[in-house]
Order: sequence, then structure tokens, then C-alpha cells
Amino acid sequence: MNCEEKIEFINGDDIKITFTVYKNEQLVSLDGATIKFLMSYYCSEDLLVEKTGIKTNNLGEFIVTLVPNDTKGFIGTFDYQIEITDITGKINTTNSRKINIMKKIN
Repeated sequence: MNCEEKIEFINGDDIKITFTVYKNEQLVSLDGATIKFLMSYYCSEDLLVEKTGIKTNNLGEFIVTLVPNDTKGFIGTFDYQIEITDITGKINTTNSRKINIMKKIN
């Protein structure tokens, strides 16, 4: 699964992150798949954000939408993972990746 190496944004903003999924250099069909976006503090198992019911757009592509309340008050480096359960029930989870959330200047 191909994921962004580094994501950065300002806390409290509306964010749309596009992910593209490949296997053996081919786009993967996500028809019937269940997709979750999970975010925690860096090197922690404490779940801060969980997005489920993520819809696919094009072949192998989906968008995670974060609304202001998802990241309000968060500043620093966080981990995220994507979990995809395919139509047969097989679960694939990415290795943890980093999100940097910066303070909004008021």
C-alpha cells in the first residue's frame, strides 16, 4: 500500500488527504472494501482520531477528510495508519507514518 511519507497542516483546518493504493505496481480495486484512518500520538497506541466509512473515488484511490474538531488543539508529530479490509475480509494495515500538525496563529 502506498501512503504519503509526510503530511503537514495547521490544526483546526479542513483537510482532504488523497491516498492511492498499489500492489505490484498496479492500482488496487477498492470496490466493497472498508477503509479506516487511525491517528495517535507519536509512538503511542492511544487512538485520537478514527475515520471510518471512507468512500473510494477512482480505481485505487480514496480521500480522508479531517474537519476542524478532529485536530483542534493538537500540535506536534502524530502517527497514522490506514486499515483496508477487502471484500473477502482480508485486512491490510500500513506501517505507521507521520503527520505534523502545526499551531494556528491567532
